Amino acid sequence: MDNITKQEWLEEELFVDTYGRPYNSSDVPMTIMSRKEAFEKRGYSQKVIDAKWIEVSQYLDDELKTNPLGVGFAHKDTKQQRRE
Repeated sequence: MDNITKQEWLEEELFVDTYGRPYNSSDVPMTIMSRKEAFEKRGYSQKVIDAKWIEVSQYLDDELKTNPLGVGFAHKDTKQQRRE
């Protein structure tokens, strides 16, 4: 399984509300947008985004070390899936 880059992570599409927040039971309409756009709508600074990336990349590195074949864990490229 390949490591995901920061740019790929930021380009992943998420199902969020129109303010970029994760799915919840509010009355705000839901939409699909990139993680980068969602972070911008949430008002995250570059420092916060970098810290989140470090956290995610460390988790992914640990997952690859303990599960090198990726069994039970898969990174899905939603853009690629829609093209197929």
